[in-house]
Amino acid sequence: MKKIIALGVAFSPAIAFAQIAAGVGDSSKLLNWMSDALNVASGLLLAAAVVFFLYNAFKFVSSGGDEEGKSKARKGLIQGIIGIAVMVSVWGLVNFFTRSAGLSNQALPPPALPAF
Repeated sequence: MKKIIALGVAFSPAIAFAQIAAGVGDSSKLLNWMSDALNVASGLLLAAAVVFFLYNAFKFVSSGGDEEGKSKARKGLIQGIIGIAVMVSVWGLVNFFTRSAGLSNQALPPPALPAF
């Protein structure tokens, strides 16, 4: 209980400044702040999914002849691919609905195709 109180006291200035920075009563500043926070969070989650995938790929390659290690790493690879696919599809859906609802006044450029 003492740890929770100490954390509350430690973060109370940040919470108070967040109320001022978000602009209490100003919905556009709040929406911009929420949009920025969600963009950062989705980027971090996507990076975590890629790191998880690469870690399991390394485990798969380094397991050698150990079938149990290979099966665990294979399951991790599948979970990593599913995580990456979910994050990219959610990002695309959010951008689609944001643009179709007119919540953003700037158009996002399409991704560039790699040149071979």
